[in-house]
Amino acid sequence: MKSIISKSMVYGSAAILIGALASCSGNDAEGDFNFSSYEMSAVADGHDSDSLRNVLEDFDGRWDVKVSGVLPERLGSKSVAELRDSLCRLANVSFDEKGKTVVEYPAEMRELAEHLADSIAPDRKPGSAFENSLSVSMLTPKLVVFNSYMYSYPEGAPHGVWLNSYVNYDIQAGEILTYSDIFTEGFSKMLVPAILNKLEAQGVQILMSREEIGTRMPRQFRLMPDGMEFVYNIYEIAPYSAGEPRVKFTYGELESLLRPAAKALLMGGGE
Repeated sequence: MKSIISKSMVYGSAAILIGALASCSGNDAEGDFNFSSYEMSAVADGHDSDSLRNVLEDFDGRWDVKVSGVLPERLGSKSVAELRDSLCRLANVSFDEKGKTVVEYPAEMRELAEHLADSIAPDRKPGSAFENSLSVSMLTPKLVVFNSYMYSYPEGAPHGVWLNSYVNYDIQAGEILTYSDIFTEGFSKMLVPAILNKLEAQGVQILMSREEIGTRMPRQFRLMPDGMEFVYNIYEIAPYSAGEPRVKFTYGELESLLRPAAKALLMGGGE
């Protein structure tokens, strides 16, 4: 297998900024909510391989790249520096000294970042695609939930792959919430079987035995106005055809497992 990196063809590149985006470092300003946005669209030359050329004779290694998202500038009175840095790493983006979006590609595409250059768009659309977006899926005075979506399809592959990741943020505390912040000790012994029961009721084909899964929680979860959704990534426990297995529990169903502070945060009316 070989990889070929050549000059990239960029057909459009823009950073749309609300406020200053000199870096992903945030600030300590007082106030309510303020967000900034960014966007980039480009054609880039990426890694090539003999296997892909054997599938499609005209495969040229070019990728259709689309990157967009929103980042917090201010959320109440707490510094959002740590949150912004975490989101930038999750979304694989940073900003140069002029505020221009810098894309940090996944490992197999990382060299693309050094090969983006302004140019006239080619006539033929690339067969490979890469998309990365960061959005807000929920915003209340107490909580904000970010959704990072990444999709990659190399031309000639049987299908693309995607990944949804979530960041659940307590605005008043100024902290990213983890399972241990929300649930009491030993919660997974009760919750994991309940999650699997719901998945089986949905008809999801689980490829791992319950013994193999044990008390391992899904890698992703997101807070919602009326409950929590637990999300397994593709291939994590099920075949590709199952997509991302998802199950939702109301806060009432989870109440006995919630820490007192989490119960007040999540079930206190959301005001």
